[in-house]
Amino acid sequence: MKESISIFTSFNIIYDACLLLKVVDPVRDPGLILAAWCLDTLFCTSFSILMAGLAGLSEMVERLMHPLMCLTLPITGAFVMTDWLPPRFKIIVEWVPLANCCEMLRAGVYPLSIKTYWSVPLIVLSSLFLLAIGSPVLEYARKKLDVPS
Repeated sequence: MKESISIFTSFNIIYDACLLLKVVDPVRDPGLILAAWCLDTLFCTSFSILMAGLAGLSEMVERLMHPLMCLTLPITGAFVMTDWLPPRFKIIVEWVPLANCCEMLRAGVYPLSIKTYWSVPLIVLSSLFLLAIGSPVLEYARKKLDVPS
């Protein structure tokens, strides 16, 4: 959680500096940006709980996580807006929760003329799904490894 807060603080410091230097326009919707950041944190936390449990149960999962995260980075929405993609890739990216969070954040920053694609229900439901699966897996891994709660 503190990592998410520090990243959000860094974003605000850099954005404010760019705003003072007139490099960027003022934020269009600060509430949407904050909501996007909270949903991104929820999804990442849910995913991390599941992966921590699986890594506690399998050393192979632990070793494969870093390469898999690097390979999936292009579909997280960090490098490209969904609107720029061809229709066949756009459909795939619209179902990726992290890409939805990035698009939601962009919707709060950019003017309404910039088309963004995001779905709060997709982000929330996928986060809750991961949390529902991840919590018991993590608890099972704790018990198996004799780690105190």
